[in-house]
Amino acid sequence: MGRLSNSRSVPFKHVDFLLNALNVLNRQYNEYLYISSGGYFSTPSGGYELGYPAAPFTVYGSMRFHF
Repeated sequence: MGRLSNSRSVPFKHVDFLLNALNVLNRQYNEYLYISSGGYFSTPSGGYELGYPAAPFTVYGSMRFHF
């Protein structure tokens, strides 16, 4: 967290910075995987895998100002 001191040129007491990075190595993997018993895609047989891929490399940030 970064903090700025209160001065006459800054109209707020302090600011917080937050930076998040997900899947930094950009690996491809399934976040969730299960073996179907059939019926999910209206198929007569089961035993196939259903996987939900994870998000690619993602960075996001936020700032919070305290007045």
